[in-house]
Amino acid sequence: MEYIFQATCFSVPMSNSTLYQQEHLPDSRYRRVLPAWLSSMILHAILLVLLVFLVQSVPQGIVEEPDRTTGIVLKHTTNTGEYYEGENVDIDVASDSASSSGPADLVTALPSENDSPLDANSFLPDTRTGGGPAGGAVTGGGLNLNGTGIGTNNLDGGKVQTGVFGITGEGYKFVYVFDKSDSMNGYEGRPLAAAKGELLASLKSLGKLQQFQIIFYNEYENIFNPTLPGRLFFATEKNKQMAREFVRQITAEGTTRHLEPLLTAVDMAPDIIFFLTDGTNPKLHAEDLRRIERRNAGRAAINVIQFGTEQDGGGSWLKRLARENRGEYVFVNLRRFSPRELGKDK
Repeated sequence: MEYIFQATCFSVPMSNSTLYQQEHLPDSRYRRVLPAWLSSMILHAILLVLLVFLVQSVPQGIVEEPDRTTGIVLKHTTNTGEYYEGENVDIDVASDSASSSGPADLVTALPSENDSPLDANSFLPDTRTGGGPAGGAVTGGGLNLNGTGIGTNNLDGGKVQTGVFGITGEGYKFVYVFDKSDSMNGYEGRPLAAAKGELLASLKSLGKLQQFQIIFYNEYENIFNPTLPGRLFFATEKNKQMAREFVRQITAEGTTRHLEPLLTAVDMAPDIIFFLTDGTNPKLHAEDLRRIERRNAGRAAINVIQFGTEQDGGGSWLKRLARENRGEYVFVNLRRFSPRELGKDK
């Protein structure tokens, strides 16, 4: 049996606003409208949560290191070699051996107390030879280099002993102060010739380790190699040859002034001064002698040789000069020199 229902539609008049809502808005049964204040609160809460998360995720100055694993490895040393036991046995044996055996190798490289000390003779200077001036090898340290003149070249420690008219002196540096005034021409020139012969003989006995200077004087000083005033010269063969030529050309003339050449010699700071004169006048006064002594200050021994025919009281200041300066005094009688002796080339 069929039942037929027929819906009856009723027409209800609608306003324009109602029609717009039905066409453009969803059904009010499914629409949920939130208040504005609640939406704002939810949005700010979400932003705050995101900000906190970002701040916590940034590291505060500490970078997290990756994890490392460790293990224990046993090293065995036997007569047949070395082997390892434990985790990660595939290690670099070469690097381990270098790090572990390095200090041991250094210890074994050190000399033991039974080892002989290092022989330094291969790189130290040869102590068998002495030092000396440039221009030639010099031997010393006890070598006996005998010369033909007066004195001995016994270079023990570099010193030499030489003499003039029997007075000897030992040292490194020698200055000869010889009178060449006109009075040295007396007695047929014997005083000057004798003085030259003794001076050259003394120079011959000097070795290359010694130094010398020669001053001939009257009222002026005549110094060997005056282009270098105040300098002492090493007794090399070349310098001694030049000195021989200088001595041979000296002639006697003029008057005498003793003080200035003696002060010049003292200022050169030698070990020995040989002072030779035949004149007691003009004599040096006490103040002059004190001046020489103060200037010398005991450094040089001043040996005095007086020429003459008669020894009298006029030479007292010469004796005092030697006594106050650690020197010796000797009187030489000119009559003892024969023409034959003076003619010898020393």
